[in-house]
Amino acid sequence: MPRPAVLPRPRRHATGEFVVRWCLLALLLVGHLGGLARADDAARRRFDIPAGPAVAMLKRVAQQAGLEIVYSAAVVQGVETQPVVGEFTPRETLERMVANTPLRIFPDPRTGALSVLRTPGPEPSSPPPPAKEPPRTMKPKNFLTALTGWLVFALAPAPATKAADGSPAGAVEGRVLNLHNGEYLEKARLTVEGTSIEVFTDSSGQYRLLTVPAGVVKVRVFFTGLEPFTETITVVAWHTLHRDFELGTARSSSDPESVVKLGEFVVGASKEMDGAALAINEQRFAPNISHVVSAGEFGVSADGSVGEFLKFLPGISVDYVGGTANTISMDGVPSNYVPVTVGGFDLASTSSASTSRSTELLQVSIHNAARLEVSHSPTSESPAAALA
Repeated sequence: MPRPAVLPRPRRHATGEFVVRWCLLALLLVGHLGGLARADDAARRRFDIPAGPAVAMLKRVAQQAGLEIVYSAAVVQGVETQPVVGEFTPRETLERMVANTPLRIFPDPRTGALSVLRTPGPEPSSPPPPAKEPPRTMKPKNFLTALTGWLVFALAPAPATKAADGSPAGAVEGRVLNLHNGEYLEKARLTVEGTSIEVFTDSSGQYRLLTVPAGVVKVRVFFTGLEPFTETITVVAWHTLHRDFELGTARSSSDPESVVKLGEFVVGASKEMDGAALAINEQRFAPNISHVVSAGEFGVSADGSVGEFLKFLPGISVDYVGGTANTISMDGVPSNYVPVTVGGFDLASTSSASTSRSTELLQVSIHNAARLEVSHSPTSESPAAALA
């Protein structure tokens, strides 16, 4: 019987398979080297990176280089990078940026990306101080500005240092004290004899005389109810002299020989006399027509009604309701147009029968007032509702 023919097995092409394998290996190697080349041997390009925080500057390098830079914001936090300007490779740029800092650049062998890590070590030394700039000359514009400011300061009106006749002058300031009660006087009048200079003390007893002729002058102090006082002082030009004056029965002049000494006596109505003196002084130097009366001048009021007190003053009419002084009219003007103030503040109306502007006196007690003032002519600070 014939034997089946045995066909020979096809031989594998070992040479071709070997070539294919080496080709694939070469492609992988070229791709890997290409990745490294992208990060380390890329083409040089222009970089313009200023100094600043590493978190922001590393991101800027990645955008300009068009490659991936791996770093952690927590790792690079607080590090200031160096400025880099010029044509460099991305790795050279990063190396220059992190110079003198704890940061270091490490390439990834698998992907070729660049990583930024912090290495332990001493903190970098602070950069050297900038070189001193040479002195700059003043520009014409700055010079003109300085010259203009100096002229404005030089030509600005200075405080008055000359008297009315053009002679050098000075100033005198101080306070006026009432020796009788130990209080400072308000609206005490001070004048310089031989001149038109006149001032009044404020609520704290202070005064200030300006443009007083230099030399020896006489200052006269006057207050109602107290003996006027005159003293000779010497004023120095362009200087301020501090001088306090004292008025009262214990002292009437600076000359001891002019003091009149009386025997011992007892004053039984000092409070009423002081209140009357203050009221008369206020009325004497008031800027308008007014009547000023001390609250204790008419004695003690049993019911404490202000209306029963005001009805004795000129031009005041009192309207009674149920036998009680309720509202007031002044100079023929009804009570709706007669405002009432306490210590300079308007007193609100408490009328329960209507919404008129009348101010009822039932809410005010005479025992809480030191003096009462009636203004018969309005001034600039008077309310618009005041017709009288």
